[in-house]
Amino acid sequence: RINFPRGGPSPALEGAMAGDPKPCLLEAFRKIDVDGNGYITCKELQKLLHQLNPPGAVCTWDDDDVANLVRAVDTSCDGKVQYEEFVAWVFGETKAREGGRRARRSPNERKVMMQEREDDDADDEEEDEKASSSSSDSDAFDPEERRALSKSARNLLSQSLLPALPGSARAAADAMKDLAPPDKKCPGDAAHAELYLRSYPGADRDVDGEEPPGAKRAAALRWLRAALARLAEGEHGYKLQTRYLLGNFRLWPDPDDSDEEGFVNLKKFADRQLEAIGKRYEREIFTQRRLSLKLGDLGREMKPARPRQDQYLRMPPDFEPDEDYVSTSYIVLLLMAAHAIDPLFQEAARRVCEGAGGECRSPAPKGFMRMLAKLETDHSEADPPKSAENVDTNRVAFSFEEPEQLRKAFENAQEVLGKPLRVKNGYSHEFDAMGMSKGYRTTLVNYLFTPKGLTWGTLSSRSGEIWDRFRVRMVDTFVQMGFADESSLDDELEHHLGRLDAARKLLSSPAMRDKAVKLVVEVQYLLRPYLDMRKKTHAWYKIVRAQNAEALVYDYNS
Repeated sequence: RINFPRGGPSPALEGAMAGDPKPCLLEAFRKIDVDGNGYITCKELQKLLHQLNPPGAVCTWDDDDVANLVRAVDTSCDGKVQYEEFVAWVFGETKAREGGRRARRSPNERKVMMQEREDDDADDEEEDEKASSSSSDSDAFDPEERRALSKSARNLLSQSLLPALPGSARAAADAMKDLAPPDKKCPGDAAHAELYLRSYPGADRDVDGEEPPGAKRAAALRWLRAALARLAEGEHGYKLQTRYLLGNFRLWPDPDDSDEEGFVNLKKFADRQLEAIGKRYEREIFTQRRLSLKLGDLGREMKPARPRQDQYLRMPPDFEPDEDYVSTSYIVLLLMAAHAIDPLFQEAARRVCEGAGGECRSPAPKGFMRMLAKLETDHSEADPPKSAENVDTNRVAFSFEEPEQLRKAFENAQEVLGKPLRVKNGYSHEFDAMGMSKGYRTTLVNYLFTPKGLTWGTLSSRSGEIWDRFRVRMVDTFVQMGFADESSLDDELEHHLGRLDAARKLLSSPAMRDKAVKLVVEVQYLLRPYLDMRKKTHAWYKIVRAQNAEALVYDYNS
């Protein structure tokens, strides 16, 4: 059973809870404590877990599950779980006995425990007797299974009972009440979209395609299409909701099937939007401004090339002994290196851009989830580590009003960033813009960024804060996929975080100390009209470029 202090939390607990979300847990558990006796029984906890458990979830919270969960939380081994104990466990402030053996109690301790229970009613007394007498059974309970149960319960309770985090799926659902229906002809669709948002599964793949109770997929998809149209028109209030619907595995019954009807129809819808915009830009911008004549020769002398990051940043064979994780572990290593060099690259790139009269846009390095999605799509046939194909991990966008400014920046960049490794010129008449990018034109150039005299030893010695911030970002990304906190992540995500520490150690190691810093970077050369086009069409383009719903989900969770 889970005990509450009678009459509410202790003064100490009240002080600790001031200004934080713990009162929400107190209020929730008071509602569950239907008889008002100050504690919650296993049966009451089981009822709560059943109410919160999403349809299709693997854990069913049967009697054994709940009994062993209570034992895991009972850190004091007194046969009771105090409310303070339970709150600390939910928030990860105390290490519950998720994998350890149950402490043996002396006969005298058992006698004292039974004496303390005499004030309880008969049913609860019987329940406590059973919990006490079965302690030897709990010793044999699989530690890994208990740990998994504890993680599942923490994730379920924290995601369901605590206030929604800003930018989370629950925050998107809460904001639905303030959004006008994107399609006035179908105002009722919002209720179905909201149910999908409230049932956002994060990384739980056991509920792929499972409609939340009361929700209809067709209505949610109809709301999504209308909201995307509003978003393209500049109504950014729909941004968070569209993100968590597109990135919601529940919405996609066969996420790896590129021919799934709902996914195909959404892609066709997005394709039509892009087609209309693209034709207009081909006519009014590319042709009328004679861009092929003015910029089509950029990089023409370059031979076709396909650079890879592992030509310059190699991963030692012992860095990742599990072959199933080779490509994902290289993502982590690459991102650690990319975040370390990014301030230097952005500074150098900005000098080039502004020197030619342009505006420099500096996005953060590419996201882990985006690179993860590419392992199943663009890079699926690449040699391992497949993620070494990400030559745009560090990227920057130059935008200019006039073609002459763009050309000047392209020429000046060689003095700062070196000779290009590869040039993909979208302003050439040979580039099929409608077929390849729906009318979007740009010049993408890859360079080998190698600051003069800079070694990994020197760079790593001053990258500590950068790497700390990157780790926080990684944890936040994973937690928003439906976890309570870092300690409740699943094994796969735990492994990825573990590689962060390994990558930090490698880049700071004696073996890397004197090696020159070298990484492939990318510069995108844009004219202002195409920057405006990208802002209008970005959501559509992400849908069209996705090979299947799984890639789309990973992209929108990045």
